[in-house]
Amino acid sequence: MTKRVCLTLLAFAFAARPDLTAQNRSCSAFIGSPAASISLLEEQVDIRESPCITTVIKHLGHARTTEAVAVLVRYLDFVDPATVPRPDGFADKRPEYPAVGALFLIGDAATADLLSAIQTSESPISRRNAAEAYQSVYRDNLALGLHILRTSEIAATPAEHENRLRQVRERLAKDCAHRSEQEALMCKKALDSK
Repeated sequence: MTKRVCLTLLAFAFAARPDLTAQNRSCSAFIGSPAASISLLEEQVDIRESPCITTVIKHLGHARTTEAVAVLVRYLDFVDPATVPRPDGFADKRPEYPAVGALFLIGDAATADLLSAIQTSESPISRRNAAEAYQSVYRDNLALGLHILRTSEIAATPAEHENRLRQVRERLAKDCAHRSEQEALMCKKALDSK
């Protein structure tokens, strides 16, 4: 591609999207403090119209704001508007759910809320994304993640909640089976313990 074509494409791309720097500046009031960030998300949870939602969610994750876990779990089905498929059904990017990444960055402090979302969320997307975030949190210690899941599964009621946890446990166990022999053995022990 010639330099002129590249520059033309870049100019078109920036003209088609709002100025991200300006957007980040307009969102700075909400990322100045965890309380302001959490407050915005709580106010927007039903309407989800603010252009700052994605920025705020990502900021809370990078800041590892544990106080935000509960509200972030309520955004597990929120798609970054920049990644939403076009009206014709095609997508330029894979849909991004920023709360998944934020909860991963917060880490094991999100465990209880993620397990609750897996069991009780009405949204299949939220349940799937909660499972993905949980698996990411325990990616370096799947044996511990499996042990926690197994313990929660045994205690879960009704049966539907137990089944949802079992499905996630089976997914993690399958992942662990494809890891090193030592990791696979640790996962097996975690599953066998009560």
